[in-house]
Amino acid sequence: MFGFMKGQPERIRKLGYNPIIISSASESLDKLTEAEELERITISILRPISLWHDVKTFYQLFRIFYEKSPSIVMLSGPKAIFLGSMAAWFCMVPKRLIIYHGMRQENLTGPLRWILDICDRLSFFSATDALTVSPSLRELV
Repeated sequence: MFGFMKGQPERIRKLGYNPIIISSASESLDKLTEAEELERITISILRPISLWHDVKTFYQLFRIFYEKSPSIVMLSGPKAIFLGSMAAWFCMVPKRLIIYHGMRQENLTGPLRWILDICDRLSFFSATDALTVSPSLRELV
């Protein structure tokens, strides 16, 4: 699953940084962090919108970014992008990179799509750099 990350931690280390993975629980990510000898912080990130849980997740990310004082955060996944980019922005992390693999709201309509569009705009506002995995996704974003 996390094939796109293979080799990245080593390249990041060669640039003089200490990569740390922050994610929800995942066996495949456990294997990657063990193979790449990475520090890993596990937090609970739910896929569906859950106001109370999302506030708790935001606070966890804020606290981690505040305590670790990273130079760069790289975020991927809709919920992690939104909550992580906002927490990193509030903690004044100098480089905030978001990587879009797709847009969750692409097939939605109504209020939920409107809310997710606003979340994406806030994510872009709070990021210093944004990447998409395809030209067609770049056009959507």
